[in-house]
Amino acid sequence: MTFQSFDFARADVRARLAALSLEVKLLRWAHALRRVRWDRKDSDHDAEGPDDDDGPRHVWGSVQYAQNFPNDHNGPPEPVDDGDPPDPLPEERPTEVGELSRVLRYASSLLSAWVSIAALAQATPWIMRYGPEIVSNNDPPKTFDQLTESVGISKAGYQDHHIVEQTSAARDGFSREMINGKGNVVKVPTLKHREITAWYGARNPEFGGLTPREYLSGRPWEERYAVGIQQLIQKGILKP
Repeated sequence: MTFQSFDFARADVRARLAALSLEVKLLRWAHALRRVRWDRKDSDHDAEGPDDDDGPRHVWGSVQYAQNFPNDHNGPPEPVDDGDPPDPLPEERPTEVGELSRVLRYASSLLSAWVSIAALAQATPWIMRYGPEIVSNNDPPKTFDQLTESVGISKAGYQDHHIVEQTSAARDGFSREMINGKGNVVKVPTLKHREITAWYGARNPEFGGLTPREYLSGRPWEERYAVGIQQLIQKGILKP
């Protein structure tokens, strides 16, 4: 090995270590920022989609959990067609919720193609604000028990999700015990939660041109639950 080739190899290793160190620091910063923002109540605008810090408290048995559930799946549908990927990532944060989710899903797909968070942040600094959401969107499918482990506990990049939509279920007379029961609430990646919300509000030929929300209105709990479970499987959240 010549001196030049050895020097190049050493420089390459140093560069890789520096990049890894930067990525770790950025991830820690993003996690800390998310923790700071967690207690801030988000807007109640319907188009914002479900948020964990909005809505009534709930009780499991004799224990009241601090987690708040939103009146979820209740606003205008977020577009689910991602269209052409935003290449490159926009320099400014999108203001439309649907567009923001589309960009974040694209950023998540870049991570799965071995592009690091640090590289994304160098090109688009604002993206680091959403680091936990981008990373969690690449989670592999989990068992049902794994999805219920951290329900009621704030976790950056994740939201609690009702398998049977809580607003329509309450409207149809189902009890809060059923709606907020352990078997009906799971912890899912935020971006996939928004995808499911959008799916419930979009017209679907499988339901006779109605939205799934419209179709399921007035139907039995078991049918609503089966549809919700199928969505978790199709979105790659729950293991079949």
